[in-house]
Amino acid sequence: MSKIWVPDMYVDRLIRKEHIGGVKAVARVSSDGSVSRSEHVLVSVQTPTEMHDVPFDRHMGEILVSSYSQSNSNVRVIARGGLSGVEGESGVGLVAEPMSSSTWSFDANGDNVAEMGFTTKGSMQLEFDGSWDYVRMHFRFERRPKYLIEQVVLPSILFIWVSCVQFYVAPTAVPARTFLSVIPVLMMRMLTQVIYGTVPEGSQQMWLADYMTVSLVLCLSAVVEFAAVHYHCQVEA
Repeated sequence: MSKIWVPDMYVDRLIRKEHIGGVKAVARVSSDGSVSRSEHVLVSVQTPTEMHDVPFDRHMGEILVSSYSQSNSNVRVIARGGLSGVEGESGVGLVAEPMSSSTWSFDANGDNVAEMGFTTKGSMQLEFDGSWDYVRMHFRFERRPKYLIEQVVLPSILFIWVSCVQFYVAPTAVPARTFLSVIPVLMMRMLTQVIYGTVPEGSQQMWLADYMTVSLVLCLSAVVEFAAVHYHCQVEA
């Protein structure tokens, strides 16, 4: 097995690779002299994500495979059942077993198919003036927004309303107005922490974070109004 020549396959953005089942590789020699070798491996790859539209964000998971040192004059890399040297969709890409997720929805051809499992098409790309084969396998997934809408967006709207209630409370009821103006500010800060407990922290622009910033500013404006009215009442007294 160790004397069989094996092309050095490269997986882009690879984080970890491990063999499954205790068998590193299986080789088969056919009667016509051809030799096939297979490995059952689990790979973890890094997938770029864009958080601009959270909680309505959509992403694409991708695995890009090529030979590290051999051009396609020596090694042709194709998806299973695909066409050699033909760019575009060809062959079988990813085959996913049935799975479920409360956070993500996986789709193929516009349908949520995670619970049934799904198969995607492979895609051939020719790079470096057509001298290198790359096989691209990908799938799309999007966030289920229900959790963040119910736990962040709706409560923030309610606390903005609570903050506005103080405008209808008599200026002399200082303890009540203090409670109605300060508590929403504290709750907005807590809801912002809920967001960053769900999505990665970073400096990227994010719709939900911007929404919470505007909501916090509205609540702080109510605090400023309370302070101005209280000061005016004291001056008049």
